[in-house]
Amino acid sequence: MGRRVVKRGSVVLIRYPFTDLSGAKVRPAIIITPDEFLKRVDDVICLFVSSVVPERNKLLPMDFVIE
Repeated sequence: MGRRVVKRGSVVLIRYPFTDLSGAKVRPAIIITPDEFLKRVDDVICLFVSSVVPERNKLLPMDFVIE
């Protein structure tokens, strides 16, 4: 099977492991690796996407809420 073409901003499905590594679940993610690196590297950086929004006072510094 050929290599699929993705670019920065693409929405992809990724198998995320549970924290105890007992299993995994497929979830959406957004590719955030710059396009100029995607052709040169085998790994990409992805942004986890969730529809569950924690309370504002429980957000982590790296959390970003899209309203």
